[in-house]
Amino acid sequence: MVQMYSKFNDINQNLEKHIQYIKKAHENNCDTILFPELSLIGYDLNQISNYKNTYEQEQILKEQALKYQMNILYGTIHETNDKKYITHKLINKDKEEKIYKKIHLGKNEKKYFNEGNEIPIFQIQSKKEKISIAFGICYDMHFPELSSIYAKNNVKIIFSPHASYINANMRLKIWNKYMMARAYDNQLYIIACNNIFYKDDQILGGGIAVWNKKGEIEIKEETNKEKMIIHKINPFQYEGKRSNYLKDKKYELYKKYI
Repeated sequence: MVQMYSKFNDINQNLEKHIQYIKKAHENNCDTILFPELSLIGYDLNQISNYKNTYEQEQILKEQALKYQMNILYGTIHETNDKKYITHKLINKDKEEKIYKKIHLGKNEKKYFNEGNEIPIFQIQSKKEKISIAFGICYDMHFPELSSIYAKNNVKIIFSPHASYINANMRLKIWNKYMMARAYDNQLYIIACNNIFYKDDQILGGGIAVWNKKGEIEIKEETNKEKMIIHKINPFQYEGKRSNYLKDKKYELYKKYI
């Protein structure tokens, strides 16, 4: 999990930071690394209409995934049929690319981006086995239905990259109002990280946290310094402890009232 400053449109420098963290993660025997929202481009809505294409840099990240046999989760803009999406991509050791398009956009984001209309679930290969994972980008996580759908489809980990100007300690306080509930209610892990921003001589943003299936924080980072946190989890921990809770959900009944 990485919290970092991505300068808008300085995609080569942002790529270099990605590569440095990927190498460090490899040296620490990690199989998966999560970067913040729009990590490759930088998050700046005031300039977003002038963003640069990141295709060449993404091909280099694919080579990094192959070189280090790692799952790399990074943020960029995906454009198709003249529509732009805030996107998080998963590339694996086979250089396969999986795409998640942010579904719930903030008020200002709607001026520039389209909303994703799919809820994809992906597989990653850990050191031992395959794991079902999914994404919830920033504002997505405020909607409990998304996590519930993931739980119904046997997702073990939700990766939640953010781009929030809120300071890290406050970011953690806000996260704890809902992230622990999403993890606890749906019996899955949630892993979140945030961008860092420089604005008017201030350093803003930051924050990293991991919630387990009990809704407990296993590790957190509350500074706004560029940093990578390495943490080992067992996504199958507590398996079966509250399995009836998930089985007893009345999805068909709920549909009648939604």
